[in-house]
Amino acid sequence: MIKTEELQKYCLEIENALVKNPYCKAGPFGTLRAYFYPQHTNPVSERMEYPELLALLNMTDEDGYWYAYIGNSLNFDGGYVSLIVRVSRFINCERVEGLFGDFHSWTTGQGAYHPCKIQHTDDAYAETQDFQAAVNALITMIQRFNLDLRAPDFPSPHYTDSYEMRVFDYFGFRRWI
Repeated sequence: MIKTEELQKYCLEIENALVKNPYCKAGPFGTLRAYFYPQHTNPVSERMEYPELLALLNMTDEDGYWYAYIGNSLNFDGGYVSLIVRVSRFINCERVEGLFGDFHSWTTGQGAYHPCKIQHTDDAYAETQDFQAAVNALITMIQRFNLDLRAPDFPSPHYTDSYEMRVFDYFGFRRWI
């Protein structure tokens, strides 16, 4: 269970990692790129349970928009997943909860996402027991993010690298079957 102040601190950590990586480009509209959304607020403790975090990584790829995401783990009860994914639609909304609704609609609902290439098992997907570990894993992914590695063009030496297939387990195969 995480308080709002902690979530704000984690968003700032993600923002700082985005700013430090020259490959994470959002253009002039991307001044604030990391957002959190509590899925459930416990009325007794006022702590967030199962919060989510969404950050725009890059919007200069002609094939889609790159997002960093933290959400509920499918494998650990009360755990979290951190991942990087390319979505074919730009996620934009006037309200923060709309951002997360649209993100889930385009990924899980519409299947308008694509896995990325990886060189290490934790380049674009990690499952953790707590939110701080999920944030740390996502920061590492952001620090390593490079379009030449995540979506290499032929004849790049990374063109034949493996895809991060666990995103299919997480978002489902709606349009991929």
